[in-house]
Amino acid sequence: MRPLVFVLATAAGLAQSLRHPLRAIDFYGSAPVDFDRIRAAFPFQPGSFYEPVRETRLRDMPAGIRRLVGRNRFAVAPVMLGQPAGWVLYVGIESPDSGTVQWKREPSGPERLPAEITALYERSMDRLSQGGLAAGDETENGYSLSRDPALRALQLQLLTYARSEPSLVFRVLTQSGSRRDRIAAAWIAGYAPRGPGQLPALLNAVHDPDATVRNNAIRVLAVLADHDAALAREIPVQPFLPLLNSLHWTDRNKAMFVLGPLTAARGPATLASLRREALPALRQMSQWSDPGHADLALTLLGRACGIPEERLRALINARDVAAVVSGPCP
Repeated sequence: MRPLVFVLATAAGLAQSLRHPLRAIDFYGSAPVDFDRIRAAFPFQPGSFYEPVRETRLRDMPAGIRRLVGRNRFAVAPVMLGQPAGWVLYVGIESPDSGTVQWKREPSGPERLPAEITALYERSMDRLSQGGLAAGDETENGYSLSRDPALRALQLQLLTYARSEPSLVFRVLTQSGSRRDRIAAAWIAGYAPRGPGQLPALLNAVHDPDATVRNNAIRVLAVLADHDAALAREIPVQPFLPLLNSLHWTDRNKAMFVLGPLTAARGPATLASLRREALPALRQMSQWSDPGHADLALTLLGRACGIPEERLRALINARDVAAVVSGPCP
C-alpha cells in the first residue's frame, strides 16, 4: 500500500517546514479548455520552490488563467510526495453544467470526541507532514502504523482510544455537527476493532459534505479491503464510482485507492460499471506525472479493458502507459 499522501488543508503554522521543490503540475477534469496554456500561465512552475500558505482560488490567479478557465469550476490540490520531499499541484477544471456528486446533508448532532483525542489526531497529521510521510507505513494488521517512531507513538495512542470507545467514534463520524471531530473520527475509525458498527459508519462517510472526512474514511476502507478479501466483498463499488469524476482531487485519489482491492477479483458487473462511468477520467489520470498516483488509474483502466493481470503488471512496471491507455475496451 502506498503511504498516505498529505494534502494541505491549511498550513499557516507549517509554511516554513512545507517549503519544497515543485515537481509537476498535472490536470484532471472534462472541461473543454487548453490545459497546456493554463500550465504555462501558472504562477508556480516545476523546479521552483513552493510553499502552500493558503487555498489556491481562481479569483487569486493571474488574469490570463482566469480567462482560460472561464466559467468552469476550478480547484487546486497541493500534494506532498516523499523521498525526496516535493509537491505536485493537481489542477481540476470541470464544466459548470457537468454532473456533480450529491453529498449528504451536514450532520447536526452534539456528539464530540474528547478534546485531547482530537488534538492528538491533529498532532499526528502535523507529524505526518514533518517527516512521517517519507518513512512510509505498515498495514499488515489492517490499520496504518508509521515507520516513523514519533508518528507511530501518536498512532498507537489513537489505536488505544479507538479500541476503548469504538461506539463513540462511530457516532461522531456519522452524527456530529463538528467538521473537526468528524475528520478525526474518520481517521480513528480505522483503529477500532472489527465489528458490526465499523463498516456502516465508514460507508456513511463516503459522501460526507466535507472532503477531508471523505478522504480519511475512504483511505481506511482501502486499507481494510486490501487486508481482508472477505471484508472487501462486503464493500459496494457503486458509492465510489461517481468520485472518479469529482472536482476534488482527494475524492478521485481515494476512490481509486479503494477500487484497487475491490476490482482485484475482476467481477464482470464491477468492470462494466467502470467502463460505463469512468473510462475518460481513468485515461486522463493514467498520464499523471507521479507513478504512485498514475498507477492507481492504470490498474483500474487495464482491468476495465480486460488486460490480463500479469500483462498489466508488466506494462505498468515498464512505464508503458501508452499501451494501457490505448488498449481496446470490450
